[in-house]
Amino acid sequence: MDSLAASPALVDWENDGDFDLLVGNISGRVILILNEGTPQAAAFGAKRAVRDAQGDLKVAGDAGPEVADWDGDGLWDLLVGAGDGAVILHRNAGSKTAPAFAAGVPLIPGIDWEQSVLAAGAEPQRPGMRAKCSVADWNRDGRPDLLVGDFMSRAQPEPVLSPEQIAERDRLRAERDTLSQNYPGDLGPEEEKAWNERYSKIHEALTPLEAGSTMHGFVWVYLRTGPAKAGP
Repeated sequence: MDSLAASPALVDWENDGDFDLLVGNISGRVILILNEGTPQAAAFGAKRAVRDAQGDLKVAGDAGPEVADWDGDGLWDLLVGAGDGAVILHRNAGSKTAPAFAAGVPLIPGIDWEQSVLAAGAEPQRPGMRAKCSVADWNRDGRPDLLVGDFMSRAQPEPVLSPEQIAERDRLRAERDTLSQNYPGDLGPEEEKAWNERYSKIHEALTPLEAGSTMHGFVWVYLRTGPAKAGP
């Protein structure tokens, strides 16, 4: 799982003058890969999990790391976006050459999947799922602000269907559900290809017969309102 949905961030982990890699993945972990080469000729070593005070650091899936001195103490801290839309702060309680992270504190709480689906015509009120964050002084007031990218979907109105179309929709739904429920886990390449093709054809035929949804990605700005050392 460490190789899926990779979300990288650069950091000088050991304060030795070259960039190392932090990589978030779909399981919610953050992986460190140290640069054992030079700034001009990187040579990355073995990977290892980033840890906090509670063990291996892990968020609710789809981790997206960002590094910044969030609390103004001269050490970079670790912020991690999560699959449920949360942004978690792990303060650096270590040193410039040996980072050590406190347990996570949510800057933005997570949500359920249903909360990330907007009703037709509704406007979003907060970030959705798959949060990816970045820290910048957005309004140039000397304090770090938070940018958050997300994933949302917007429900579409139910289509007006004839009786014949309703019957066809129900038949296709039943076929889709049966196909999904009876998916065997040991298909060979050709069998899996045939299964995927059949499922895709059903989905394509159902699309104009269901309300469905459209996908969106928004970027949110959270402005810091207090001094950087005052807390999250």
